[in-house]
Amino acid sequence: MIDLDILRCPTTGQSLAFAEVGSDWVAVPRKGPGPPEPISAGRSATTVLLAKDAGHAYPVVDGIPVLLGPERLVPADVADNLEAIDLSAPSYAEAYEEMAYYNNPANRSSYDAIMGALARHRDKVPLVASTFPHPARLWVDAPHDSLSQLEGYVHLSPVKGKQALQIGGSGSHAVKMLLAGARSATLVTPMLYEAQYASGLAAEWGVQDNFLAVVGVAEEMPLADGSIDLAFSGGCFHHMRFACLGAELHRVLAAGGRFAGTDPFATPLHWIGTRLLGKQEKGIHCRPVTSRRLDKIRTLFPEVRARRHGPLLRYLCIGLQKLTRGRFSPSVPAMMNVMRFDDFLGRVLAPLGVRGGSVVISGVKQATRTAPSATGSFA
Repeated sequence: MIDLDILRCPTTGQSLAFAEVGSDWVAVPRKGPGPPEPISAGRSATTVLLAKDAGHAYPVVDGIPVLLGPERLVPADVADNLEAIDLSAPSYAEAYEEMAYYNNPANRSSYDAIMGALARHRDKVPLVASTFPHPARLWVDAPHDSLSQLEGYVHLSPVKGKQALQIGGSGSHAVKMLLAGARSATLVTPMLYEAQYASGLAAEWGVQDNFLAVVGVAEEMPLADGSIDLAFSGGCFHHMRFACLGAELHRVLAAGGRFAGTDPFATPLHWIGTRLLGKQEKGIHCRPVTSRRLDKIRTLFPEVRARRHGPLLRYLCIGLQKLTRGRFSPSVPAMMNVMRFDDFLGRVLAPLGVRGGSVVISGVKQATRTAPSATGSFA
């Protein structure tokens, strides 16, 4: 059951309510690169989420609310007079450019193993729920970012009784937080397939009643002000505009709310490896985090922490995995030990400026700071 209290129109901030509309409601006009047809194309408009002023609505596709500005519906006679939404606008461009890849189930087969460690010990999950995120071998699923992910989870703990948010991805972090006792959890992703997959994952683990997946972007989160206690993103921040991300995190987090995210950090070894071996996902943007981009978040979260792991051996392991086409694939516990030794090497080599390529970004919303609106180019 969709909890409408937490949802809002991403462009106007209005509350939303279920309504029935006819086929005379159509998607707003659009232009620029990206899918030529809206996500709801081919479906007669029926059940929608109607904005409070009844002037526009958002489709619900296969039970998933599609809360993206360019996907909103209006009466056909109104659409004729609207200026087309530019899909190349900074808030939307990357999401729409990458939909063809991320909405293709053939490219997301790795999702099937993402909860593998927990699945192998399913009967133990209730016993270790209160100790989340320990033991790490059960809860952590990103080998090459394992220490960063564990540190991010620790920053968000305890999660019991909290309203959790996952930004981007397959929903695995949100489901894990529900298993660890979160009151409810929401996934915001621009990819319909990821939202559908996440809903299935929640059902498989029996937490679907407290889980909500919606299609939306981090730059315009379709969530009510102060509605979130904990927010996590695993390897997705680098797809986002940090100025908008910081403003939206500050808006949706309650006072004292915490956020964390793991991502690649820009290093010479990252660029060398990418040039020599190519990216793991062809045609997908990857803008690793930089100190300059982090400054966009620090304007609202001045005490934000960025801790880096894996300066050398992390890249060696990633390179070996690419060269062997996945046959070399260390387990999470093994990779955590490698990264601990890697961090030791980093401390030894720190005078030479060698720094880690995996970063965990974490912060807390202070009660007194006011968020400005976020504008400007991609950052």
